[in-house]
Amino acid sequence: MDACGRLGTWNAEKDGDSLDAVLVESVRAAGRVRQRFISHLGHIHENKKTWLSDRAPFWNQAILKLDALHLGTPERANIEALLDRVVPRPSMEELEKGERLYAEWKATFLDPGLAFIASRKRGKRGPYRTRSAYNSIP
Repeated sequence: MDACGRLGTWNAEKDGDSLDAVLVESVRAAGRVRQRFISHLGHIHENKKTWLSDRAPFWNQAILKLDALHLGTPERANIEALLDRVVPRPSMEELEKGERLYAEWKATFLDPGLAFIASRKRGKRGPYRTRSAYNSIP
């Protein structure tokens, strides 16, 4: 396999709402050009390809798959550029902002005390009820 033989492709499902990044190699077999599957790099819904919450996991998976392939630097840069055209790679600023917003959301909505209070209002035991900090609360 040489650098010119690799090609990044996008396969869209019939309904057009989902994209798969597939890495293939063009090979000649029986006088015809065929594509040989190399790796599935990632999957993302087309209407969510601008959302940070979907782009970050997509890129994490794609990077792990590319790392496993041990590609040369120019070849890998070319593949990443092809991916970036369809699914923009998150910047460090976007990732930091996303982490900060998630931490704020988690502190507000997933705080054990709030979850316990909400479950008590419904008359059910919450998921945090068995923790020792809440065992003394009637």
